[in-house]
Amino acid sequence: MTFSPNELAALRDRLCQFVLDSLKSQEFDPTAVTVDPPLFKMLLEGFDMTSRRGEPSGASFQGMVFGFLRADNPHLQIEIDKVRTGSKRLQRIGDVDGWEGGRLAISAEVKQFILKPDNVADLEAFANATGRRGALGVVAALGFEDDTRDQIDALGVVPLDTDDLLRIVELWDPVKQRTAVSSFLYYAKHVEKNSSLGGRIDAFLEQAAQEWAKGRGLSA
Repeated sequence: MTFSPNELAALRDRLCQFVLDSLKSQEFDPTAVTVDPPLFKMLLEGFDMTSRRGEPSGASFQGMVFGFLRADNPHLQIEIDKVRTGSKRLQRIGDVDGWEGGRLAISAEVKQFILKPDNVADLEAFANATGRRGALGVVAALGFEDDTRDQIDALGVVPLDTDDLLRIVELWDPVKQRTAVSSFLYYAKHVEKNSSLGGRIDAFLEQAAQEWAKGRGLSA
């Protein structure tokens, strides 16, 4: 049996259409994309870090800084203890230390208040300790008054307030966001072992996720 040129062309077109109809479409489907809410960014923006009854003073912000450093430095071993444990007694440098093997790579002093110029002198020992070890020293606070930031810079350490943290976290992908959130929860529930703080974080995250989904017309 032979085919005319027109019949061959028609057969070819039918075969091509059959294959195309049988293959799964490779067209991008935006409805198939799952978008995670930026929960750690939302924690920084809206979580009440005022010490509550039953919660150690300073614990919420210290846990927040721990979560930030843990997510932002996955190559380091990040150490933290309960607030007011005493870094010197534990042969630690700051409230949160990041280690590369036996070398201190980063250390943070955490202050859950607005730092004033009068507070800078209390940071000199920390600045000297991180400087001698060649580590990056960070002073994390809720804010800095007057020229406090410049004075801390002059000590050779980096001042970071919540706005600074937010500018960095806004560049994070969802994996970093989740890592920081889970680290914050780990600190509250397994380091501080404080059910009040852990419960507040859980409640905030649930409500924030629902509001974020509602604002985008998604199911919570």
